Amino acid sequence: MLKKNRKWLFLLPLLLLLVLVIFFRTLPKEVETVRAERRDVEDYITEDGTLSFGDSYSVISELSAPVKAVLVSEGQEVSPGMELFQLDETDYIYQRDQQRAELSSLEAQLQKAELDPLMTASPEEYIGNLKSQLESADAALSALEKDYRAAESLFQSGDISETDREKARAAYEKAKSDAETARARYDRSSQSLRELEKQGISGKKLNEQFYGADRAALQSKIDALNAALSQLDEKIGKASIRANRAGIITALPIRDLSVISAGQEAVRIKGSGEAYVSAKVLSSVAPLLHIGDPVDVKLKLRGSEEHFEGEIAEIRGYAEKGVSALGSDEYRVELRVSLKDSSALSGRDGYGLTLRLRSYEGKNVLTIPAEAVFEENEKHFAYVLQSGRAQKKELSLSYEAGGNAVIESGIEEGEELIRDAGAKGIRDGVRLRGKRRSRGEKEKEKGTEK
Repeated sequence: MLKKNRKWLFLLPLLLLLVLVIFFRTLPKEVETVRAERRDVEDYITEDGTLSFGDSYSVISELSAPVKAVLVSEGQEVSPGMELFQLDETDYIYQRDQQRAELSSLEAQLQKAELDPLMTASPEEYIGNLKSQLESADAALSALEKDYRAAESLFQSGDISETDREKARAAYEKAKSDAETARARYDRSSQSLRELEKQGISGKKLNEQFYGADRAALQSKIDALNAALSQLDEKIGKASIRANRAGIITALPIRDLSVISAGQEAVRIKGSGEAYVSAKVLSSVAPLLHIGDPVDVKLKLRGSEEHFEGEIAEIRGYAEKGVSALGSDEYRVELRVSLKDSSALSGRDGYGLTLRLRSYEGKNVLTIPAEAVFEENEKHFAYVLQSGRAQKKELSLSYEAGGNAVIESGIEEGEELIRDAGAKGIRDGVRLRGKRRSRGEKEKEKGTEK
């Protein structure tokens, strides 16, 4: 009997331990819960930006000409109308003088064609007269060409000045132009006469059509020369180039050129308008931003920070492809931020700044912690604690911001949810016992977030 009692005394603690294990295992698991509540939610992103006091623009040369003088220097401030550089317009002036001489000759020929007694002569006599003029022009050209070649040799040997050489060249070029004009008139008139004779036209009608065609051709050439002279005058006026806005010269390519070509950049000027900050944000973020949104602009200096108030003034309507820091493709949209007071930033054009942009603002929206949300098959869910068990509910989110998920539908205000949906052992239908955070824990968490 004593032995039997000892046996039960030995087994009793084991039985009690087994009962306790079974008891604690059947107890619902304790989990931290949180209630869905309404609150104001804001979210921000930060981006790097660049301070600017105006857009850059390039001054492009409209002439191909030697550079006569550069009147400004890099870093210099310029005002509208200030002369930047001068080009040598000598070649354009020479072309204009040659074309003016040719125009005078053509106008004289037209007047002669209208008033000269040759108008009453036969076309054959008229063409004979043109042939004589052509022969005289060719003879003059031959003589002046020899003079010019001789002057060129004398100039190379240093026996005459450049001015004398240029006079000989100008006389030769004029004679060449006169000879070309005379030949063109002779060839054109001869061709016109042959065509009219092939058509069987003769007598007075032949004279009228022949001389009329010659006058029309002269008038057409005069009109073309007048148009060319107008273009030359315009080009000569562009030999002196001036700034069309205020700014600072940031580049001066013309300084290193002896000759510049039309279309080539000569000067680059940074405008000096109102200060703004330019930045580029990801195309996925750009739709969340709006014109007029407030922006906190931070200038970080050694040992200190300066903050400035701004607002979004412009958001470009297109994205530019770029490469991320990880080497993958990304698309960014450029935006501009205007500053309310930029006086303290004067002289800091081009400085890097940090922008704090508001990407979301919700007033009195229903929220739960982001960790209470999990995703399955591209849908969002959360576990609601009902009657001591986890119940899986599908959610519709409008935004996730700063550790909070903003609920559009699926949960009602005040419902109790499992705070950590990914905790071990949490599944639909499991028995649970909820535990809310104490006020001290909440305050500690808020302090950590700050």
